[in-house]
Amino acid sequence: RLELAMVAFKGLMGHFPIKINAIYICQAPIVFFGFFKLVSLFMPDKIRSRFRFVDKFSDLDSVYGVVDPSHLLPEMGGTLEWNVEDWIDEQKRAEESGDFQTLSILRGS
Repeated sequence: RLELAMVAFKGLMGHFPIKINAIYICQAPIVFFGFFKLVSLFMPDKIRSRFRFVDKFSDLDSVYGVVDPSHLLPEMGGTLEWNVEDWIDEQKRAEESGDFQTLSILRGS
């Protein structure tokens, strides 16, 4: 299984048309660190250096300056009031009215 994961990982590296400056992993369980240490052995240093482990969600703004607290839920130390049922209803209304756009439409494909 590790071989399959490695083949998939190597196949994905460098094949995305985006640039990822950093990956923030918040409040990861302790077992994840061991898994990451193992997997990171197969990563290029450039990619490995982009991972940031964050203990508190508030550090995303105060330490790293990447996520404003207004975009975090209250349980994460933010102020965003969000309800999944309301979001689903909003998506349904947009789809039924024809206002819903897929990524392919937004790209102009």
